[in-house]
Amino acid sequence: MVIPRLRRLAPLAAFVVAAGPLAAGPALAAPRAVIELYTSQACGFCPPADALLAHYADRDDVVALGFHITYWDFHDWTDTLARTANDRRQIAYSQVFGVGPVFTPQVIINGVREAIGSESLTIRNTIDELAAAGQTPDLPVEIALGTDQIEVSVAGASGNPEPAKVFIVYFIHEVVASIEDGQNIGLTIPYSNVVRSMQEIGTWTGEAAEFQLPIAQMDRYRADGAAILVQREDADGNPGAILGAAVAMRDDA
Repeated sequence: MVIPRLRRLAPLAAFVVAAGPLAAGPALAAPRAVIELYTSQACGFCPPADALLAHYADRDDVVALGFHITYWDFHDWTDTLARTANDRRQIAYSQVFGVGPVFTPQVIINGVREAIGSESLTIRNTIDELAAAGQTPDLPVEIALGTDQIEVSVAGASGNPEPAKVFIVYFIHEVVASIEDGQNIGLTIPYSNVVRSMQEIGTWTGEAAEFQLPIAQMDRYRADGAAILVQREDADGNPGAILGAAVAMRDDA
């Protein structure tokens, strides 16, 4: 299968942010799992996976993030939440896993395992298997959203660990989209923890580290939540194991 030509993103004004009660302040120091869902509004197989991600997004022991991709946009509907950066991240994972062409819905768990995003039992079993094998994001990470700054801290580790990248992910907790064409025509679908930007903020070398970022970045992306991922990369810069993660929501969300 050849990956379709990438297309321009739709305007941000094409989606609506849904209101609802959200948790606030610093969050998980050691979640059980990080789940990345690669999805598309134009993919007819994706709504069950989107609903499953919403289930994980409501749990307090999982960091769940929705990465909307663009390569399904040729199917009569342009995903209003898609980002070409998400395509590149998924393609990089496919190179690591050797699974061939990218597809949706796909989940990546802890940066080390992949599965079909709608297969609930497989995902649950994979989370359990990784936990039993000690492949969890247990490096303590904290994020706090202040009035002017985002405060991030990553704990140190003993021994001589390999370096890892530190990323901040800005997301919107819930977005409702009305699909007017394509495979999901006529559906109104809520999407959870929709990624609007993912940025590298530093490198973790094994020593305790702190980072500060302007809270105004969240306004720039209309984000009401932010997650931190501490993730290894291979020699080619492809994503690897996620060592630590945390997520926090704005008080006024």
